Amino acid sequence: MPRLLIALTLLLMADLAPAAENTLTPAEKRGGWKLLFDGKTTEGWRNYREKSIHPEWEVVDGAMTKSKSEAGNIVTKDKYGSFELSLE
Repeated sequence: MPRLLIALTLLLMADLAPAAENTLTPAEKRGGWKLLFDGKTTEGWRNYREKSIHPEWEVVDGAMTKSKSEAGNIVTKDKYGSFELSLE
């Protein structure tokens, strides 16, 4: 019975734990992957045909969001040729 209680407690704790931060594993870094969004800031992004990002773009609960339609479209500051994109 105590093992069952421990297992149930661990399951409940896993459900309550915050999601892992947006990071790369050491293997992903060695493989040449680059993190485009850190889940905290808009660093590395800019508005299309602009040098910076509109202030209406912000990070809310780990997601990049825009609060007004005037915020415009965004692109990465860096340019990429051939690439693989992985999303979760």
